[in-house]
Amino acid sequence: MTVALGEQFTTVNGIGNHTWAAETAVGNVGAYSRFTIAGGPVLILALWGILKTTPMDATAATLALQHSLGPVAICGDLAAIASDPVGTLYIVNGVSASLMQKSETGTAGFTAVTVAAMTPIGMTLGDIDVVVGVGNQVGTVEWHCVWQALDPLSTLVVGAYA
Repeated sequence: MTVALGEQFTTVNGIGNHTWAAETAVGNVGAYSRFTIAGGPVLILALWGILKTTPMDATAATLALQHSLGPVAICGDLAAIASDPVGTLYIVNGVSASLMQKSETGTAGFTAVTVAAMTPIGMTLGDIDVVVGVGNQVGTVEWHCVWQALDPLSTLVVGAYA
């Protein structure tokens, strides 16, 4: 499958496709589309965010991901994002009842969580949304998704973060 989406799409040989969304301020309370699934279902193999240029502020806030249909939680709220430093990784393990995880203090830049691998998630048409709970944030996160098409017409592209 050949898809031309500029710098935001690559094929990872033998694994799947990698789509990433440029860093965007986490923002105010609400749900914001980060990726859009169209054409057919996909299998999500890995889903993570990297806190980029601006640290989270000290305001208490929560961060989670959901599928827009329903909506249905992809992971539980990560409640301890206040004052996270640049380089912090936010990781989803694929078990919907599990909280989003993050790299631990002093380990920014690589995954230092106890989950060995993400459980793949089958997803239908719709959006993968970033959900900001209590409080507003100034931190900027770049989101990444590795996925496989389950239909010849399946695509996963960067959503309109609005």
